[in-house]
Parts: sequence; C-alpha cells; structure tokens
Amino acid sequence: MVGETHGYCSCMTGQREEPTITDCVAFRSVLGAAFASDPMFVWLFSDDRFRQDASAAWLGLFVEAYAGRGRVDTLKIDGQVVAVALWRMSVETPLEWPASPGVGGLLGALIGGDRVAAVGAGLGQFGASHPQQPHAYLAFLAVSPGHQRAGLGRQVIAGGLEAAAAQGLGVHLETTNPANLAFYGSLGFSVSGQFVLAPDGPPAWTLWRDAP
Repeated sequence: MVGETHGYCSCMTGQREEPTITDCVAFRSVLGAAFASDPMFVWLFSDDRFRQDASAAWLGLFVEAYAGRGRVDTLKIDGQVVAVALWRMSVETPLEWPASPGVGGLLGALIGGDRVAAVGAGLGQFGASHPQQPHAYLAFLAVSPGHQRAGLGRQVIAGGLEAAAAQGLGVHLETTNPANLAFYGSLGFSVSGQFVLAPDGPPAWTLWRDAP
C-alpha cells in the first residue's frame, strides 16, 4: 500500500484546494469511526449502536468549518482517506460555522434536550483552556481504526506542525483519551493542564508544544 498525503488548506505556497462534498463525507466518516471509542464521545452518545453515526454527523460540522477557513490535512491509502487532521493555524482568524444545523442545535437533537445545558457547560471548558498567546490549534486528529498504530497519525500532522513552526507558533491541543498522551509526548508536547467535563464526563488534558 502506498500512502498519499493531501492538504486541503491555505499552504505556504498560497495555493488552496477546496474539498468536495464527497471529500467532506469521507473526512467525517474517518472522524466518526476513530472517535466512537473516545471517552468524550462515549459520554456524549451513550448508545453504542448509534455512536459512530452520531459522532460522524456532529463532527461533520467541524469538517465544514475547518475546510472553509482552517486547515484540513488528509492521508489516503489506495485512494481511500484513512487519516484526517483539522487545524487552525491562526486562532485570530474566526471560523465560519454552518448555520443550519448549528453545532449546538445538532448536538441537542442527537443527545436530547434534557442534557444540552450540562453537556454544553462541560464542552465550554475546551474554549476556556486555550492559551492567551498566539498559537496554532490542532482541533482533531483521527486515523481509521483499521489503520491505527502504523505511524499514520504522525504523518498526517507533520505538515501542520511544520507550518506552525514556520510561523513561530506553539501548538495547543486537547485530548480526552489518556492513551494519546504518550503519542503526543513523543512529538514534543507536554501536558499543560487538566479538567473534567462536569458534571459526569471524563477528564480532559491540554497539551502544548513550544515553537522551535
């Protein structure tokens, strides 16, 4: 199998390749499959029969936003997307979110109105965890379950890490999967904080990588 990397992003050359609807469907499918076992998504979508589809539907809104004004890097094997990384290379540039359905509205439809307030308060801690100084933000990194532990995550985020370094930016991210801490540590990240997705959610860790 031969891997092929694609960057749907504002790259150093200034070129931009816009993802198609088919591309975005593939991106969200990889994200949904990869995050279906993540503690945060188990908390969000407790019914494991529908968790992967619910995760893909909700994360599809993030794909649209990041494809529009952020950076989406992908890795293909035999023509199929197997890894995706969603970035904001400058957090000072606001994303443009889909209006209908909105992120909160779709989440409410998927989890039920009685949980929206509590879940929203828990998720709000992610935004509050961002550092004050300019930085690049790795929002999501996903590798298809059948292709994990083969170095593809390291490959697909390499371009974003290089772009952040070229701009003199440190990199911030969060994870709710403790298994990810060693992986990011091997890439030069260190734990910068921790919080709990209250009232009944899992712990989350913030990580930071200094600009070179």
